[in-house]
Amino acid sequence: MNFWKKLSLIATIAIAIFLGQAVINPAPAQATPYKFSFNSDRANGYFIFDDSAPKLPHPIRPDVPITQYLGSVLEYNVDFAENIVEQGAKNPAIALKDNPKTVIYLMDSEIIKLAYADEQFPDIERQLLPQDSEGWDELAFFIPGPARQSPVSMVVRFRYPEGAFSGSTAQPTEVPSKALALVFPEYDFPKTMGELGFEEEVQTSIEKLS
Repeated sequence: MNFWKKLSLIATIAIAIFLGQAVINPAPAQATPYKFSFNSDRANGYFIFDDSAPKLPHPIRPDVPITQYLGSVLEYNVDFAENIVEQGAKNPAIALKDNPKTVIYLMDSEIIKLAYADEQFPDIERQLLPQDSEGWDELAFFIPGPARQSPVSMVVRFRYPEGAFSGSTAQPTEVPSKALALVFPEYDFPKTMGELGFEEEVQTSIEKLS
């Protein structure tokens, strides 16, 4: 199996774990809440995240720059074009893996190009990796199905230019003023990302709440 086929398999396993299969027992930590806000003519909202949330690196290749923060989102309220509206809060009555979470992606343009050259690369992942992209850094916000009382999850992705996070997969405490927002309101892994429900540039900011 060549390197890119191995990477494809690893990525598939990683996303499955990230979007519902991971279970860990976090150690107590002093939490600092940060509020990520966004707005445009057709979208606005926020989510509050905990900077001490458990960090879960890539389960097989820890050098791959994709990191999930289980149960990191404490509260959220988002509205995209008045037809994708969600609000809620962390629910201690459900499993940590089923609570809203953040994921940081640092994508490299060369990896994207080479991945597309591999015929075995899963179609669902092609929706995550635009072929003509020059690479990007991304803060993604996941609302798992159980948290929204739905059979499918919702994924909100805020995409910034490559290097915006200075090579770090830590949850950012500051972000550039503009991001491309992409919303997938019916994510059903591993079947499909679902239709892209919203795509537009938005203004973004992060503020420390305490």
